[in-house]
Amino acid sequence: MYDSYGDGWNDNEWKAEGFDEINFTTSLSDICGFGSSSSFSFCMPEGCYRISCGAGGGKSEVSWDLVDETSGAVLLIGRANNTITQQLK
Repeated sequence: MYDSYGDGWNDNEWKAEGFDEINFTTSLSDICGFGSSSSFSFCMPEGCYRISCGAGGGKSEVSWDLVDETSGAVLLIGRANNTITQQLK
């Protein structure tokens, strides 16, 4: 997670909605605190997801990467106010 201004996440949320009723939502302010970058780990089973980020202020400052923790491969890159639908394997 990145905040180009470095003032925290302004109550934005990152959400992954699975088409198999697997959902994950987090408040970036609660998980990441303040600063210009932060990360957190979680497990997502294989499946198709609608991934979005937003719901707060300063959306032009916020961006994110979804990285496979095992391989280090970047799977997706997004910004606040983006919605991406992606099959994850």
